[in-house]
Amino acid sequence: KSGTAQLPKATGGGYHEDRYISSFIAGAPLESPRLVVLCVIEDPDKRIGPYYGGRVAGPVVRDVMDHALAYLGVTPDQDQVEGFPDLLAGHDPVDP
Repeated sequence: KSGTAQLPKATGGGYHEDRYISSFIAGAPLESPRLVVLCVIEDPDKRIGPYYGGRVAGPVVRDVMDHALAYLGVTPDQDQVEGFPDLLAGHDPVDP
């Protein structure tokens, strides 16, 4: 699950209009999860690319999950959730 939210102002009250918190969380394997990985990135650099959770934090979760599952000897699920591979590849379905 990806998430994108405006960053709260440190002075209290309100949110920054152009600063964000980007997140992505995933569990695996699909049928019987053994791992949950959460990545939260505060104020990603928008000059590099989109700030959406799936684009910024998704690839980090993918890499950590791939390495952790390989370490545990868990083979990848054959079935994949529709749209999930695109998110993890850094392609946000809502941002063509």
